[in-house]
Amino acid sequence: MDRSNLALHDIKPLMQIPDNSLYLLIALILVGLVVLGVGGYFLRYFLKNRNKVNQEIIFLEKLKNIDLTQTKESAYLISAYGNLLAKTYNSKNLLIKLNDKLEQHKYQKNVPNINKETQKLYFEFLESIEAK
Repeated sequence: MDRSNLALHDIKPLMQIPDNSLYLLIALILVGLVVLGVGGYFLRYFLKNRNKVNQEIIFLEKLKNIDLTQTKESAYLISAYGNLLAKTYNSKNLLIKLNDKLEQHKYQKNVPNINKETQKLYFEFLESIEAK
């Protein structure tokens, strides 16, 4: 019996198996990068705004605790912290008026005490900042 001429009936030819693993890997990497990017953005946004809110609270406390008897120093501090805290239209207008009143207490060697009208404007400004 010649074995080289026998027909093989039980062995089937190779089948083509679709291989999508490369596409799945690329898609998985892209989805991972998008998730990391969005997560990083929100983490950065959260950390940035958390610090900003804390600074606003600190600035407001410093603005409330200004000693109005030290005229020159208080005029500079009110202007500096007021510019950082004025967000609304009303508070910005009050700050402009207050800065105009405080101009006479800056840039001079001997300055007069802060008058009652300017103090009243200062307390109105504080109320408008606290109301937001």
